[in-house]
Amino acid sequence: MEKFFIVKEALKKVKRFNLTGRTLEFKINPIPTGKEPVSWIKEAINEVIQRGTEGLAPEDQVGFSFCSKEFKRGDGWIRFRPAKEVSRDDIWDMISGVYQSNSTGFSTETFCLGVTSVKMPAGKGRGRLYNSFDEECNMRRGIIVINNKDNMCLPRALVVAIAYVNKDKDQTKVRRDIGKIQTQQAIQLCTSAGVVIPEEGAGIPELQQFQQHLHQYKIVVYGYGGKGREVIFSGSTEGPKLNLIYHEGHYNAITSLTAAFVCVYFCEECHVPYDHKGDHRCGGTCPCCQQSPSCPQGIKIRCDSCKRSFRGQECFDNHKKLHSLGKSTVCDKITRCDDCLKTLKSGRKHVCGEKYCRVCMSHVPQDHLCFMQPDTRKPEPKETLFVFYDLETRQEKVLDDGSVLHEPNLCAALWKYLTEVRKKFKQVIVIAHNGKAFDHQFILNYILVNTDLNPELIMRGTKIISMKMENVKFLDSLNYFPMALSKLPKAFGLGDGFKKGYFPHLFNTIDNSNYVGPLPPLEFYSPDNIKPEERDKFLEWYEAHKQDEFNMQRDLVEYCISDVEILTAACLKFREQLLDTGNVCPFTEACTIASACNKVYRRNFLQPNTIGIIPRGGYRWKDNQSKIAIQWLLWLERTREINILHAGKGKESVVHGVKVDGFCPNIKEIFEFHGCYFHGCEKCFRQGRDVPLHDNQDETMNSRRESTNIRMERLRDFGYTITEIWECEFRKMLKDNGELKTFLENHAFPPNPLNPRDCFYGGRTGNTVEYYKCKAGEKIKYVDVCSLYPWHKQTVSLNVKCYHHEIYIILYSPTKMNNKLMFVLCRTCGETMNQEECTHTDEQRALTGTWVIDEVNKALTLGYELMKIHEIWNYQVDQFNTVTKAGGLFTDMMNKFIKVKQQASGWPNNCSTQEQKDRYIEEFLKRENRPLGIFGMLIDPGIYVNSALPINEDTLVVNWEQKEEAYDILSTVNVVIAAYVTTQARLKLYSYLERLGDRVLYYDTDSVIYVSKEGEYEPETGNFIGDLTDELEIYGKGCYITEFVSGVQRTMLIRFTP
Repeated sequence: MEKFFIVKEALKKVKRFNLTGRTLEFKINPIPTGKEPVSWIKEAINEVIQRGTEGLAPEDQVGFSFCSKEFKRGDGWIRFRPAKEVSRDDIWDMISGVYQSNSTGFSTETFCLGVTSVKMPAGKGRGRLYNSFDEECNMRRGIIVINNKDNMCLPRALVVAIAYVNKDKDQTKVRRDIGKIQTQQAIQLCTSAGVVIPEEGAGIPELQQFQQHLHQYKIVVYGYGGKGREVIFSGSTEGPKLNLIYHEGHYNAITSLTAAFVCVYFCEECHVPYDHKGDHRCGGTCPCCQQSPSCPQGIKIRCDSCKRSFRGQECFDNHKKLHSLGKSTVCDKITRCDDCLKTLKSGRKHVCGEKYCRVCMSHVPQDHLCFMQPDTRKPEPKETLFVFYDLETRQEKVLDDGSVLHEPNLCAALWKYLTEVRKKFKQVIVIAHNGKAFDHQFILNYILVNTDLNPELIMRGTKIISMKMENVKFLDSLNYFPMALSKLPKAFGLGDGFKKGYFPHLFNTIDNSNYVGPLPPLEFYSPDNIKPEERDKFLEWYEAHKQDEFNMQRDLVEYCISDVEILTAACLKFREQLLDTGNVCPFTEACTIASACNKVYRRNFLQPNTIGIIPRGGYRWKDNQSKIAIQWLLWLERTREINILHAGKGKESVVHGVKVDGFCPNIKEIFEFHGCYFHGCEKCFRQGRDVPLHDNQDETMNSRRESTNIRMERLRDFGYTITEIWECEFRKMLKDNGELKTFLENHAFPPNPLNPRDCFYGGRTGNTVEYYKCKAGEKIKYVDVCSLYPWHKQTVSLNVKCYHHEIYIILYSPTKMNNKLMFVLCRTCGETMNQEECTHTDEQRALTGTWVIDEVNKALTLGYELMKIHEIWNYQVDQFNTVTKAGGLFTDMMNKFIKVKQQASGWPNNCSTQEQKDRYIEEFLKRENRPLGIFGMLIDPGIYVNSALPINEDTLVVNWEQKEEAYDILSTVNVVIAAYVTTQARLKLYSYLERLGDRVLYYDTDSVIYVSKEGEYEPETGNFIGDLTDELEIYGKGCYITEFVSGVQRTMLIRFTP
């Protein structure tokens, strides 16, 4: 029996990049009686994965994404990996994690598993068809065409290129394969390199093997059609270049890059063709005099004016020459500090030991502590146009794979309107509901295909969070209020005049564009894709109106207008409320509700010097040496049998004012480990070496490299021997040297610095029983903490103001295992998934992790033992005063929004008389120390939602990210506060679980379902923030559950009394 059926399969190819993307949408068939549900679903997913990866070579790259209509916090994805490394367990872990993050249970309703595959270049010979690649290669004098009928085009192209660069006397014979000399040399090359060419031809793995064998050469493979800008492979060695060109499974040899790519000049450093000598500057420029090509090393000459050293007389003279514009010389622009050896731009403020801080906007000491800065700006609503739109699509064009193409009706017309109207406004904000996954995708595709604009994209997976072209910015309203468009009228209190209707999207075809008649058949409305709770309403509506007149032209326009009217009214009301309460425009100043709330706090409530910014790498200022550098130093100690002073033993040494990584005073030898990013490695960072760096605008890769050279020269001048190694070189050693790997695996290293994100966990959720039916004298109750996180923000005050000290210790407790967040009492049981009785030792049971101290203290009271501590971060705490209601970082903000929320919630169910209402207002005044007021005490779903959101958490596009070393600290984030608030929330939940004990049936982040028995502890309920509230009260006073069923977290069935 098939475990699933495919709803839709879409295939998209990008010919230029040989990219194939495949997306499957499927439903899992009903689970047969007697089958274990989880196993059944896993097997179904495994079959889908096999379907999505069929036909791929082992080295082809595959990525996965997982989405569902139920998700509110975003989809999940797995980064690209070779097809041979794809496993069902990885996909299952992703799915489990996404469902947990989105606070929903697994459903067999429609969901989407996206499989994107990238076919890596692999060549064996030309295809049978005569194509433009052949034509062009035959036309270019700089390209030697490889004519072969086997799968050996890569080794053939290599031997031809070798013969050319070596000026072999037989190069003509090799080129033309006279006497089979080309064939023989290709076979010999494969044999000596130990390369077996696969049947489908050679690809990246074979290129890597050939490069390792031909270490005296550098293999470079260019992609056809990119004019030399697309490099498929570039070897890491130096030497004469063996240039090849690749297209659709075939390699040819290149003898002239300028002839091959039709240009006057070609920069082999940057792979850029150009026709005028002054048009291009790159990493091939001399770092000293900034002239191209780079000056050869000669006798060092020092300039007394700029204090810098140059590679020889020519290099020195170049730096004294006027710029092409005749205004200044390199000597005028760049200088060096003799004290700290730092290279800097002339005219800029410089104090040794200081740097420019982009958070504090000033020059500060290297080890200074930053604080989050209040936002003093004001919203600029003037000259801003808001455009709300909704695209309707036709689905009638069937692709080769059987899937249906979505084609928008008026995409081009919308873009034409925007290009005209944007000239009249300072900025244009364009908003669509679910635009990130649907509407904006069509706009992006149209822009890339039909214009020369390069949109600035902020993406989450494949979803567009923000898309900006000059003064036009596209946003998604779903990022501000995560709910269906049909729910917005009720949520924002828009009245009965706004109501989303039903439309037969599958009936929207060219043939039906002029249809007038009864409603189209039911299947054109896709009823199976409507959520169960809405489906019954739709079927009832359809039955009542199926004979009504349907006019395609009229109803399509009316339906689209209706959607846009709802969206417009909701967004404008939301914007008005946030401007009134927080002086922030959510659409011009933010792109999500989280960023808007952050700005509300910083603009209205943040006090100067109260919330610290955690430094990159933590608070270990003293000798914050990398772990990999210490590994190298320990390896040197072992192999050379010497004693080296380094950070792993206490602290780094300072020699003649220069801090060094390692020092052996007995032999006057210094050891330096150069991190490639921080010291400007010329192998790893070849391009943009004169561009200011992301994390330090005062430095470039060239300036870092120069400063490193100067430091080494100074130490050599004092008579010390220097042993250096680059990070990339040592990482290669780690891969190739088995003895080194074994040594490091068996050696104990100092722990990594504390990472606060390791203790930033959310709530806890789970069922303790699968089924329970009330016995005599029992009731099942369902209580929820009213606004749990906001309550803690209001009452708990973590003032992250001053860092005191650090303590190196080891702490054993729960951690992440098997790629899942597991809460176990034994580490080894968790790692091995042991379900039997634990027989492990204390060391095997010990758990290592990072926690907020409040949880550790609670654990100690319950019998946990603290074995060892690695590190403690200690902050100054300003405790909230429960009497004066003052103090705390977020108290003022929470008080403001809590009052709005309390008013919007309306009167509690137990406030029906005027006397009860007066008592409620009096209790609010006593509780919150502020009057509530009768005005506004009406249930307003719109205000409720909007006041709850700010105080509750809730061509080819390539995604890229900064290298880890290049990440700069964010000026608006402090993870410690987030970790502290979520910890307090967990402890609040635990306080109820602890007292209720085995009467708990189910628990979530802020709620508990438990069995109530007369004479036993009963949690007290109330009406205010932080109180437990009765979740069943909406069904009637005194309502309780009589029967409870829950198979997994986030999923339950209940039967309750009316």
